Amino acid sequence: MLNPNEKEHEMSVKRNQPGQSQSNQPANSAMAEAMLKAGLNPQGADQTQQAQQPAGGQQQPTGGNAQPQQPFNAGAQMNQQNSRVGSRGRSVLDVNANHRRPVPRNMSGEDVQTIQTGLKERAAKVLTDQQKKEFNILVLDNNQSKVTFSSILVCYHENFQGQDHIAVYSMLIESSGAPLDPNSVNLGGTTVEVDIVPGDIYLNKSYWQVLEQFVINTYGMNAQVHDAGGIVIPAEAEVSTENRFNRLLHNSTQACYTIMDNQLGGTEEPFTLGEVGAGDQLSARVEFTRQHGEDLVGMPVREDIIVTMSAQSQADSQFSLQQTRQLTRVGAYVDLMYQPAQAGFQPQQNAFGMFGQQQMMATQMYQPRLVMTSVDTLTDAVNMELQLLTLSTAFGLNRNALYTGTWRANKGKATDVDLKDLGAVGYEVNLTGDPNAKPDALPTRSADFGDNEMRQLINTLIAPKLIFTLDIAEVGELSWIHQTYIAAANGDENARLAILQAANNLTMGHFQQLFDATKPVCYDDQDRIHLGFYYDREGNRRDLREIDYLAILNLAGKTNPKLVEAWEETHRNVQVPLEIRLAQRKEILRQLLASEIHVKGFARRVSFDNAFMDALSEAIVRCGLNVRPAKGLDDNNVLTQRGGYDLNHLVANNVGGFFNYGGGQQQGSRLFSSPFTGTWNR
Repeated sequence: MLNPNEKEHEMSVKRNQPGQSQSNQPANSAMAEAMLKAGLNPQGADQTQQAQQPAGGQQQPTGGNAQPQQPFNAGAQMNQQNSRVGSRGRSVLDVNANHRRPVPRNMSGEDVQTIQTGLKERAAKVLTDQQKKEFNILVLDNNQSKVTFSSILVCYHENFQGQDHIAVYSMLIESSGAPLDPNSVNLGGTTVEVDIVPGDIYLNKSYWQVLEQFVINTYGMNAQVHDAGGIVIPAEAEVSTENRFNRLLHNSTQACYTIMDNQLGGTEEPFTLGEVGAGDQLSARVEFTRQHGEDLVGMPVREDIIVTMSAQSQADSQFSLQQTRQLTRVGAYVDLMYQPAQAGFQPQQNAFGMFGQQQMMATQMYQPRLVMTSVDTLTDAVNMELQLLTLSTAFGLNRNALYTGTWRANKGKATDVDLKDLGAVGYEVNLTGDPNAKPDALPTRSADFGDNEMRQLINTLIAPKLIFTLDIAEVGELSWIHQTYIAAANGDENARLAILQAANNLTMGHFQQLFDATKPVCYDDQDRIHLGFYYDREGNRRDLREIDYLAILNLAGKTNPKLVEAWEETHRNVQVPLEIRLAQRKEILRQLLASEIHVKGFARRVSFDNAFMDALSEAIVRCGLNVRPAKGLDDNNVLTQRGGYDLNHLVANNVGGFFNYGGGQQQGSRLFSSPFTGTWNR
């Protein structure tokens, strides 16, 4: 906002009045004001000329040795206090706000206008008359306010007990501002560059202070303004479709409703499994793909595994008509964590005839981690109960190691690098029986290496049960509700209890019978994940998270195994400052990818406690929920569990028992009110 004690410098044209001499008018009123503030006389030039003119009005010649005229009053003294850099209390970054012009130099304002118009048109179609009074769509313009990027603000107003409240969801438009330069940070004598992204601007308190005052001024009321979350619309995003506008409007209004409900103590009835009808039939579908999905603003999201749950209800028994509704969706991929051989391994017989029969030593060297990149409901409502139901569907991937289907061999061109080729583990695990053998990839892409051989390889090298991890965008589509997990992982008791209450709501009281309410729900991995993309050889955008441990093995395991270890260190060695680890990780990406790296944001990585996941799964089973299971790589595969690093609190013991056939009895009860989904950033 502009300083109310300073006049805004608008471009203006003043006409001379009849009888006025042009020499008595300053060329620009803004310049005159500036001269006065500097202690100068804007009329001084004309007065000096008049004083030096001889009688009769004859003017001194200007050529030859004549002295130049003094343009200012020689007696005027400059105000030394106001003639220094910083004396105006401003920043040159706000030059457009302080010196506005009718037409901006850049066209970025058109992006803002297009999105605002699209949202308003969609709102006019879908909102009721009452909702249109409650919601407003504003623009916080960086040409008029002191913010780095313009933002579209979806605002929701309520008056509660005589106090006005406004919940605000922010959409930062990256194209409205200049690219952000990285910061240089010196840590223990090491200077590293730290990427600054638009989401960092949103998380900065100064942005919120400007936004808060702007909303209060626009509404003209002394309201309490509540942060309902935000999202960055990247410069590369293509959001100008009605479907995209509808998704943006749905997410922003949902966030405003939920945050306001939390702040004012709303009483919306929570979702429970008691709402599943006796005639409802639930089914889970598991897909394995190499195509990347898209987030709310069109950026690529790695989703090697997609788990969806749908409900079907017999609508007309005479004609066997069914109604179907999709309920939940999880997108994820499996990353490998290298585990030392000394903890908890049992010798086992080598299952690979091609490598010779021998007694193997401690072969299970990897802990699989399911990294969930998207966890969302496909219903209109978004709340913590439905989020936990969605999370629980991913738990079914533990059933007979269903997740291993993601490693089906790609029989493409042998010369092409397959980032998901599990055979790359041969670069660091020797299965030949010859201690002098050179590291080499396993022949997983050969014609005679089928599903049975793949199953045996997985059983030999990989522990059977998943660690469940969620990547939570710091500023993203569902950050406003997923940040509850971040807060709980960092000791926020209100957040932890909110999750426990939601789990108990969902399972109609069964959860509290199975889980110690004093125990943690999840853990902060003390990591920050680059969100963004690179371009593959076909020009397709690919999620940066496609480069994981197995991808690094495929790209560098043969020629530079130290680089593989360095990559792992950037994620797991929390003794090294995070800024250094992020810089090292980005440098590895630069070395391995021919494409330019586009970092658009960051995610926090949270891993769920095994006891919490076990209790949630068992509580759902006790509710009588039955979900038809999907088939995996080998549904009869039985793997052997092993030990490893101190990961026992993360590796779940239950294998997703609610993916069962058969019937069950629904029960009904309620213990808690709606979940806490507030914000802890500010």
